[in-house]
Amino acid sequence: MRPLLHPFSPAIARLLTLILPLAAGLSIASGSTLRAAQIVDRLVAIVGEQAITLSDVRAARTLGLIEVPAGTTDQALIDKLVERELMRAEIERFGMPQPPPDVLEERVRTVTSRFGAPEAWRGALESCGLSESRFRAWLADDWRIDQYLQQRFDAAAQPTDEEVQQFYQSREREFIDGVGRPRPFEDVRDEARRRLTNARRRTLVDEWLAGLRRRTEIVLLPSSH
Repeated sequence: MRPLLHPFSPAIARLLTLILPLAAGLSIASGSTLRAAQIVDRLVAIVGEQAITLSDVRAARTLGLIEVPAGTTDQALIDKLVERELMRAEIERFGMPQPPPDVLEERVRTVTSRFGAPEAWRGALESCGLSESRFRAWLADDWRIDQYLQQRFDAAAQPTDEEVQQFYQSREREFIDGVGRPRPFEDVRDEARRRLTNARRRTLVDEWLAGLRRRTEIVLLPSSH
């Protein structure tokens, strides 16, 4: 379900007056000559009263902070960022705790190790307009979201043994051996349970997100070229 474009509310209008002046940088030549303004960032969406900017999109893609298939468009990535912000606002409302320091450090190492040398990592951060502290806060929020989803949905998504068997029987052709024959249920019970659990959890999360979208004012800003 896509967010609907609609006129700005008074709260959104006030937010825009605060943020838009910060979204452009002015380059000043020597002496008194004023060069043309160069936009270094811009708003792409507003979720509640939280802005999502082009630099957020750039950081999500360049640093791999959101898992998306290769070739995902910016618009699809923006939608993922909207979903993430809806979830982040919800965990703030429930007061989810911060991750333990060692857990956060492990997540930081996982991302930074993709870039090899420290210089390459610092260059990637700078190219995204993301500070080290903002990057760490992003990863901390991701951990908090993961914990919230586990606590809220994992138990509810667990199927009964009968449901697992019914799932297997309806999809026998998905559980085949090397010569194309369905594998016995006893051999694939755990795999069938994982598949069904994941599917049910995804459905529960999607329904929850749909409710958050209905209750939250979401504005998508038109692309500028």
